[in-house]
Amino acid sequence: MANPWRSGLLVAVRFLGLAGPAPAAEDRPRQGGELLFIMPAADPPSSDAHREDTFAVIQPAAPHYLPAQAVLPGMRERGWGRVITTSSIGSLGNIGQANYAASKAGVIGLTKTLALEYAKYGVTVNCIAPGATMTSMLAGVPDKIKEQIIAKIPVGRIADPSEIAAVHCFLASDEAAFITGQVLFVDGGMTVGI
Repeated sequence: MANPWRSGLLVAVRFLGLAGPAPAAEDRPRQGGELLFIMPAADPPSSDAHREDTFAVIQPAAPHYLPAQAVLPGMRERGWGRVITTSSIGSLGNIGQANYAASKAGVIGLTKTLALEYAKYGVTVNCIAPGATMTSMLAGVPDKIKEQIIAKIPVGRIADPSEIAAVHCFLASDEAAFITGQVLFVDGGMTVGI
């Protein structure tokens, strides 16, 4: 039987640094940890690549590079693939968050290295670094703290998760074929000038 990781995977999207419990997929127990979203290779990506039913979700417990090791050989063999990692504006550093900043900066370093190694095989590897996003983690933050966060965002609001997801979908599309090794800060302008 062929290894499904090497035969049918076109797009891998890595979400890192979830705080607390997070749903991994339908009919699965809530678990904390990291998510890897996978798009099967039944059809080439198209403008409807964002449809929820095109994604299967797994939850690896291994370090960041193991999912990439699992999916990149098949992408290389087919001569096409998309790997999208997720870091954070926290990669730029913040008082009291050395561990978080280091882990998010490591994701960026891994992204850039994989982009260089796999570009010649038609595989793009990019990273999205979201700013404040209205996730369950941020929803639990007191309003006064949220107001302080919003005051630092030039667009004057917190991102909706769908705005971050839309950037992932763009990077998975054919329209993004010439973009690789990049970090897109999706943060409402928080990192402008840094």
